[in-house]
Amino acid sequence: MSLIDKSLVILDYEAENKDEVLHALADLAESAGRLNDKALYIEELYHREAEAPTNVGFSTAIPHGRTDAVKEATLMFMRLKKEIPWNDEYVHMIFGIAVPESEPSKVHLAMLAKVARKIMKEELRIALDNCTECEEILSLLDE
Repeated sequence: MSLIDKSLVILDYEAENKDEVLHALADLAESAGRLNDKALYIEELYHREAEAPTNVGFSTAIPHGRTDAVKEATLMFMRLKKEIPWNDEYVHMIFGIAVPESEPSKVHLAMLAKVARKIMKEELRIALDNCTECEEILSLLDE
């Protein structure tokens, strides 16, 4: 299985807050068959948020968790219909990362670094904002 496919992409999701987004990411991963334990994955997302905020600027957050609740390394993308508060800023693009505890930590860190490098590019952020189809998102993220 690939890291991300169209079942792991949501465009124009309506959420009011971070809690709704974290639960929606877990639902997404679970429905794609990527989790062993949705509740444990959600717990890990909240644990990570408590350690340090996952908003990274550019109206983007990268909530992530490395836990036995995850079956295989997974990347999710969610674009919100409107910005929501995420710690000390507002976000509307979310990259969710789920990695099994059994994977070396370098896999988790490499995924984070790759996403962070991609979102530094303004052209990519504009393109992600303007996509109307999940396939377009996958194509942009695959570049």
